[in-house]
Amino acid sequence: LSYDELHPIPLTEEILLKCGFENNNDKWSKEGFSIFNYGHLFGFDVNEDIGCNFKYLHQLQNLYFALVGEELNVN
Repeated sequence: LSYDELHPIPLTEEILLKCGFENNNDKWSKEGFSIFNYGHLFGFDVNEDIGCNFKYLHQLQNLYFALVGEELNVN
C-alpha cells in the first residue's frame, strides 16, 4: 500500500467492546483505565485538569500503552 492508501481506524463503541472496555453511562473502563464519550470524540482526563481527546484507535492504543504499560489488543 502507498501512504495515501492508509487511513486510521475511527474509534467506535464497538471497537471499545472488542478491546475489553465496559460501558457505564458514557464512561468506558478497563482495569482502572477510563475514557469518556464526548459525542464525536473520546477523551481521557485526570481530575478534570490534564486531558486529551482522540478519535482513532491507534491514538487510544498509544495512550493506553504509555499509561498502563501493556498493549491494547482488539479481539
